[in-house]
Amino acid sequence: MMRFPSLKMKKLPLLIAFVLILSLGVIAFAGCGDEPETQPDTTIYNVTSEESPYYDVNGTSRVTAGTTAEISIDLEFPDACTIANVQFNGQDCTKVDDTNYTFTMPAQNVEITVTLNWIDTPSDSYLSWADDVVTSLVSAKNDDNYYHNFDMGEIEYTYSGNYQTDADITILSTNQNVIPNEAIVNDFLLDNELPGNSNGSNEIVGGTLEIDRSLINAGTTQIIFTFQRSFTTSYAIVITITVTE
Repeated sequence: MMRFPSLKMKKLPLLIAFVLILSLGVIAFAGCGDEPETQPDTTIYNVTSEESPYYDVNGTSRVTAGTTAEISIDLEFPDACTIANVQFNGQDCTKVDDTNYTFTMPAQNVEITVTLNWIDTPSDSYLSWADDVVTSLVSAKNDDNYYHNFDMGEIEYTYSGNYQTDADITILSTNQNVIPNEAIVNDFLLDNELPGNSNGSNEIVGGTLEIDRSLINAGTTQIIFTFQRSFTTSYAIVITITVTE
């Protein structure tokens, strides 16, 4: 008698193959789930700023990426300047009010830069520009007959604070292409140098910002002159100077 293969025997290999394929799929899926999750960046980054005699930067100094950093700008001479712009690594901070700003910390260290707008200021307490102060100069860059020891530009100021020692000063030209800082030299005037009405003391009564005209170019700039009498008392005056050729 002829015997035919059982249907159950035919289905068995197919069933084994199906189970094997299903098992491999489960293993592959389980393997995908084993990938590690991305961990948050917990690195602490620094917030710094350049030192300036005109302002202090306070607030957040060390923080993780993604955190809102808060900073405040404390102006040394609020009557002579305003804050024009505050940036972190070249990007604008968000302004909260006139002196407070925020930004979202990136995954890197940050440097804060502050840009100021200066306001012409004829006097600040004891410190003043002279009544007949010069506000325009002529460049001598192409003048072969210029002799700077006798032909400097002179911007005079007065001081009435009875200060008897060399004061700490800062001098800044806002446009270095017109009057570079190296073209400016301060020369204090002492009471004992005054003709006629001197009382013989070495008190500072004023001075002159001498400008080397061979180093200046046509244009407009502001000169910021600050005078520090002590660690807690300082003054600032500002003047616009126009240079022609």
